[in-house]
Amino acid sequence: DGDDDETDEEAKPRVEDFALTSPLEGSDAKGGGVVKCYPECCVLVVEVGFLDGPADYDIVLVDAEENETLLDAFEVGEEGSARYAEEFCDEIPFEASSFAELAGTTILIVDAEGTTILAGTLPAFPAEDADTPPAE
Repeated sequence: DGDDDETDEEAKPRVEDFALTSPLEGSDAKGGGVVKCYPECCVLVVEVGFLDGPADYDIVLVDAEENETLLDAFEVGEEGSARYAEEFCDEIPFEASSFAELAGTTILIVDAEGTTILAGTLPAFPAEDADTPPAE
């Protein structure tokens, strides 16, 4: 039929995007991100713009119980933009067994004073594959 020509040699990632918006009145800061999940790992990509720079910012995750974990720090240049990417395979924040468990987790971009500059929510992923029977 031709459908089987594309085997799982290179599995296509499941991709979901999310927006980051500023809670600060009058702020031009903008951002967004993408979560790409492959069978063995997920990649989180965050892009920000219109931030005050040069400056250092933190990426913080906050779970439903309001537990916070510092994901990483990044630097914004004079132009006010930056791109951050990290792969998660074994060590997933909040001891989750998969990155998909972080759906609904708040992601914050925080400045050196601890002020939230941008905020968003990690996306949920649809079920893997409707054709795949559940593991028993």
